[in-house]
Amino acid sequence: MRKRIAASVALAALLLPGGRALALPVFAHRFGLSCQACHTTVPHLNAFGQAFLKNGFRLPVAHPDAVPVAVKVNLAYSSEGGDGLPKAVVDEVELLTGGAIGTKFNYFLEQYAIDGGEPGRPRDAWLQYNSGNAHIRAGQFTLPLPVDPETQRDTEAHYLAFDQTVGENRFAFFDPRIGVDAYVDRGDFSAHIAALQGGGTMASLSKNVGNTTLYAYRYQGDAFYRQGFGAQYGLQKFTLTGVLQHGNDGDPGTGAPAASSASFLEGRYAFSDSLAAVARVDRAWNALSGAQHQTVLSLITRPARNMRFTIEDRITDHHTLDLGWLFAY
Repeated sequence: MRKRIAASVALAALLLPGGRALALPVFAHRFGLSCQACHTTVPHLNAFGQAFLKNGFRLPVAHPDAVPVAVKVNLAYSSEGGDGLPKAVVDEVELLTGGAIGTKFNYFLEQYAIDGGEPGRPRDAWLQYNSGNAHIRAGQFTLPLPVDPETQRDTEAHYLAFDQTVGENRFAFFDPRIGVDAYVDRGDFSAHIAALQGGGTMASLSKNVGNTTLYAYRYQGDAFYRQGFGAQYGLQKFTLTGVLQHGNDGDPGTGAPAASSASFLEGRYAFSDSLAAVARVDRAWNALSGAQHQTVLSLITRPARNMRFTIEDRITDHHTLDLGWLFAY
């Protein structure tokens, strides 16, 4: 463990720039904005940030001499470690770049140098063509779900529904996939259809109805499926999100169906742009390994414009204290 942490710290030191800790990530550099133009507590996007993302990372004015790469680092501590000992680790070091290419294309790359204290791999690496409300994305990308399971997740703890695997089937919604995603986004309605490496397909729909957004999604794999429905309600500083998911796998041992289900209910309240609280209840079950559950209580603050500090209680059959310190340059 000590060797792994030392190697992680050394690599982080090589990747982080020297000088004043005032540098901002790539889009803030490129357009002369602060992090809070697009985010409240990083990586949570505000309305402007969501519109910027949907517009293919385009604004009228840019700085062409800006450094086109950003670095994001997450330091983590958990009271639950190996042999019952506490654990502190350089959890993630990411390199991120993205932007527009001409008037019709944009790209994004999220490369983990370190992930979970181990050498990392690409998360998202895609090129996208845009024509009005229609888009075609090709490469490796996060699947179109009601909430982002990783890059824009508020909590340190993962969603059990999106981490769920069944028996020997290693498919999980959390993992990015290689393929082509064709989608339409009109603001109040979006529809995706993705053809993925290995023969899988995924479809998803979302529709805004007043203060509520309704979601439906389905992944069809080889002899199995996972599908879900969700809703998100937002009113001023409060957001409530719920998802119900179920599926069916063929048990490799017997060939018999192996049913699965999962759900979560998450509430987020923003006291200000620099302080938010999140509470979530997760459940997951499958016929082969039984049930999992967790309750997550998080307090998220922004001590500086390009930082986020998280204090989190993860409750299963006992309490686990998780701390996360994220900063980006």
